[in-house]
Amino acid sequence: MCHRQSRPQPVLYDLPIEQVNFEAVGKLETFREDEEYIIRSSGIADTISPESAAAGKVWNAGRIKSKADDEDKVRKYFSQLSLEQKRALERIYRIDFEMFGYSAKEYL
Repeated sequence: MCHRQSRPQPVLYDLPIEQVNFEAVGKLETFREDEEYIIRSSGIADTISPESAAAGKVWNAGRIKSKADDEDKVRKYFSQLSLEQKRALERIYRIDFEMFGYSAKEYL
């Protein structure tokens, strides 16, 4: 069982990588597409259809906001941090940025 640390750390450190055979990793930005792929490729489309999941019956019930809303929120929060704090966060989460294909450069 994984236990969250009280200090910031990459997601990688909380994943039981040696115990799980990951076949897919989804991202929030592409959630609908990832969800459909996982449902269809795992053979559970007869149990739950991507269409019902997309309608919010499985996930979110309409709570996902637009990517622009999320980007505005991130910019707002990052504007409150010093350059030193932003660079420290980039160092702490460098593995996550690389693993999930993100870049912190626009926020520095």
